[in-house]
Amino acid sequence: MRFFLLNPVLTGKVLLRVCRLLFKRKNRLQVLYVRYTYRYLFQQSYLVIQCRCSNSLWLSVAGYGVFAGEYIVLNLSKLAHSQLQLTVQGFFTKRKYYLEVEPQWHLQTQTFKTEMADWAIPVAFSTDMKLTYMPIKVCSGKITGVPAIAMKVPPVAYVPALFNQADYI
Repeated sequence: MRFFLLNPVLTGKVLLRVCRLLFKRKNRLQVLYVRYTYRYLFQQSYLVIQCRCSNSLWLSVAGYGVFAGEYIVLNLSKLAHSQLQLTVQGFFTKRKYYLEVEPQWHLQTQTFKTEMADWAIPVAFSTDMKLTYMPIKVCSGKITGVPAIAMKVPPVAYVPALFNQADYI
């Protein structure tokens, strides 16, 4: 609840949800689904959780508060425990769910050096190999009938525009 008290916009959203639930006939808290990845987790990966609830005010996971249907993205390397507590806050009700997020895979990120030793590659040379070449004939001649080529480069004038400090902002 403390994360909503610090932000007046989120507090306003919670108050609107309370007003909506006051006049609703069926205001029983129901969790429709909780989606998260529990397989193929690495130690340096991110965990994405989505929870959809009906008649809930907010959700909280690992100290973060969100509304139902929003995604929660958590860095697994910064989590203290492998068991997360998902708290769904309803109108005078609170439900707690526990999610197991044990990383199963580990990436080796250390630098390494490749060494090649005792490589004996057998190379067989044939004695029938001969070097062959083609004779090259160099000729020079006079080229006629080509007109003279000249390039005209127009002068370039640079006129800087005047800017004030507000143009850069």
